[in-house]
Amino acid sequence: MALMKRNVLMLLLISWGVLGLSCGSSSKQPAGIPLAPLVIFGGDTPACNIASFRLTLTGAALTPTPTAGGVAGPPVALLLAGQSATLDFAVLQDFSALINSVDIPEGSYSQLTLTFSDPQMYVVNYNMLPPSVEAVTARLTTASVSIPIDPPLSITSTSAVAINLDLDLPASIQTDADGAVTGVVQPTFSVGQAAISGASDLGELENLHGVVQRVTTSGSSSAFTGSFALLPPGLSPSALTINTTSTTTFAGATGPSDLAVESFVEVDALMDSSGNLVAHTVQSEGVENPGMSVAAFLGPIVSVTAASGSVTQFQMFVREESPDVSAILRTGELLTVELSSATAVNAEASATNFDRLSVSRAALTPGQEVVAHGVFQVSQNGGTVPVMSATAVFLREQTLSGTFSSLLAVSSDGVTGGFALLPCSDAFGGRAISVLTNAQTSFLGVSGLNSLTDSQALLVKGLLLFEPSLTSAGTVPLTPPSYLFSANQVHQLP
Repeated sequence: MALMKRNVLMLLLISWGVLGLSCGSSSKQPAGIPLAPLVIFGGDTPACNIASFRLTLTGAALTPTPTAGGVAGPPVALLLAGQSATLDFAVLQDFSALINSVDIPEGSYSQLTLTFSDPQMYVVNYNMLPPSVEAVTARLTTASVSIPIDPPLSITSTSAVAINLDLDLPASIQTDADGAVTGVVQPTFSVGQAAISGASDLGELENLHGVVQRVTTSGSSSAFTGSFALLPPGLSPSALTINTTSTTTFAGATGPSDLAVESFVEVDALMDSSGNLVAHTVQSEGVENPGMSVAAFLGPIVSVTAASGSVTQFQMFVREESPDVSAILRTGELLTVELSSATAVNAEASATNFDRLSVSRAALTPGQEVVAHGVFQVSQNGGTVPVMSATAVFLREQTLSGTFSSLLAVSSDGVTGGFALLPCSDAFGGRAISVLTNAQTSFLGVSGLNSLTDSQALLVKGLLLFEPSLTSAGTVPLTPPSYLFSANQVHQLP
């Protein structure tokens, strides 16, 4: 199994230097030093068949740069006592996840220290029929890492600062001579400062999701029409405040007043220059009720069962659940999802679907990231896979890594068309995926379709579909049945 290297964590520091301006919790700091809000994001690219690689971040601190006499001030905590953030690095591929926001003093910082606990790793074995999920006993060689920041990070009242914190995944996850994951994890990070582009938006959060805790139908300022508190899986103990505006697009709800408490929502949001999370799209997918065994489960489909051209059930790996029902059904397990003619199958509102391809039970396939909603049952005897009767299934925007195989079509603009991608995951049985692009697709590290070269390592972001009979999509010819990927981003990997 080949391992690929990409960014794992990005810390975005936002500095105003204004006392009392807080976008989170404040730790006790020396008097007289202005505080500047610090916002922490995370992201990653995983190994091909690792379904989940979770670490709980229990501590994070910046160390001030030593003075000329070699004396450094006390570390500045970025997570307060009782706070933690559980990150699944297997899904943060070209996505950002908000970890925390906290005020910190202005000054110079030359070291970042992170403390981790509870590593968990799962690998999908697609060579089994049906595929199985195997838990790998993960062992950290160290629970704390200190990463130098060179040149030192300067926090002032006049500029915003970003830190890219990179995890060298091949160096962190050790493998044996045959390339099999051993479970030994040696967290290997590096830190570099990056500039923030744009004067009004400091960062974008895609696929932010969780359960609504409370709703406010009036805005905290004239710019906002309302807000709601969202508790994402793995974030403890605080919920995030999501603000809405007159331009926020809602699906499944008409506005903030139509959001029910305990409803599961998926949000695409921006963080503005004041540290506010502002929703661009809000998808409300259903009200959860853990007391009645109603919950949302997120993860990849690993196998499907079909009859008469339509999927009647599938098994998924439970990577996340919302709300937390781990006392009954733990993450890291398989879940059988039963579908009926009444089960709604949709793509989430933010997902890219250039050619308005059909989204139905026939479009479900292994390798897709989904959210399944419904009533679940767990056998009291054990030994059997839990079962859900699904009321709704939503296809999520996701990323796929692989290599460029061939150009399928290209228009005069150089970006509209498509190409064949050989995915590194075994979920697709070695078959190529037809990646569709258009003028909305952003190309990172490569100028367009004509610049793609053989065996080039790529990461594509968008919507994955299975088409049993379609012979073309736009200008791209297809040989059915085929995998299609409607890409809003094509990223050339180093």
